[in-house]
Amino acid sequence: MRAAYNWRDDFLRRTFGFEGQPENIEAYGQYDLSASFQVNDAWSVFAECVNLTDERTRSYSAFEERLLQLEDSGRRITAGVRARF
Repeated sequence: MRAAYNWRDDFLRRTFGFEGQPENIEAYGQYDLSASFQVNDAWSVFAECVNLTDERTRSYSAFEERLLQLEDSGRRITAGVRARF
């Protein structure tokens, strides 16, 4: 089993974006979780969830009130079976 928290502080993406205004990205963090189980020598099962809490990224211009983009990439869940021959 693995759990991770990924975080990035706010940063300036472009100095001259739309209409010559700067583009800033708000601080962002997300939780990821994955697990796998070895059934026998040949078979294993796994599951993974990326962006567990369904966080969104937000960009703004010179001031935080000037929203440029709100991106919702969503929660991604993957599960499967692996086999070795």
